[in-house]
Amino acid sequence: MSHTPGPWFVYRIGISTSPTPPTGSPIHTFTMSGQFGGVAEQNANLKLIASAPELLRSLELLVERIDTMGMHEDEAFHPYYKRAKHVIRIARGGGA
Repeated sequence: MSHTPGPWFVYRIGISTSPTPPTGSPIHTFTMSGQFGGVAEQNANLKLIASAPELLRSLELLVERIDTMGMHEDEAFHPYYKRAKHVIRIARGGGA
């Protein structure tokens, strides 16, 4: 499974996963309903969701760097490395 590539953009009270800012019709949109708190909370949630592709890519780069350095078994890195690999697997459509 592959997600719609980023960057994603927050506009008004929705998200566009269009590869360019929403000047025309977005590829996909997502709008939060009132059940998710007030407007400030909805906007914060939308910004977090919109940043997901960049967050995922950053985590993947971090894991690659730890692998390159041979630090994945290091006691200081291992718990975080293991968690990062787990989150990446879930985001890429793997099991929990």
